[in-house]
Amino acid sequence: MSKALTVMELRALKGVRQISFVQVAREEEAIAASEAGMDMIGTAFIPEHAHFARAVPQTHFQYGLPWGKHADATEALRDSMAAMNAGAQSIYCGMSPAVVEVLAREGVPVICHVGLVPPKATWTGGFKAVGKSAEQALHLWQEVKDFENAGAFAAEMEVIPARLAGEMTKRTSMLTISLGSGGD
Repeated sequence: MSKALTVMELRALKGVRQISFVQVAREEEAIAASEAGMDMIGTAFIPEHAHFARAVPQTHFQYGLPWGKHADATEALRDSMAAMNAGAQSIYCGMSPAVVEVLAREGVPVICHVGLVPPKATWTGGFKAVGKSAEQALHLWQEVKDFENAGAFAAEMEVIPARLAGEMTKRTSMLTISLGSGGD
């Protein structure tokens, strides 16, 4: 049995090879994904999923903080630490760079989110590609830099034109996880 990739090992793979990632909703899916050789598996950190990471100790497991559950950085940090204690190797946080900075400062490996962030879609004009204009592209690049400066080690890039996502991936130290775009 192989061991789960650490954040350090994942970062060392940037530009070397693509990293496979899948979101799961059931323990059986997590086990199947691990058996298939996925590098990273993720799911929401909710009570009914809290045992998933322990079922796949040989795969890097990421728990996501549910959108809207945390009123501030302290609540997000508390849940992040509980998720790490449940076996997570990293935490997805769709909140601001200020919250990400608090988590990272306490040693929580954070994956942020740029582009189409579904709960925030009204800010980007709805459920559509983000970054198609020069102004939007510059705004996305600033978000990437803000999250990088806050201490995130990876960024989920959702529905960003592949060429733009690829250029941002080249210019950031963060790993990028692509959903409908291009990245690591």
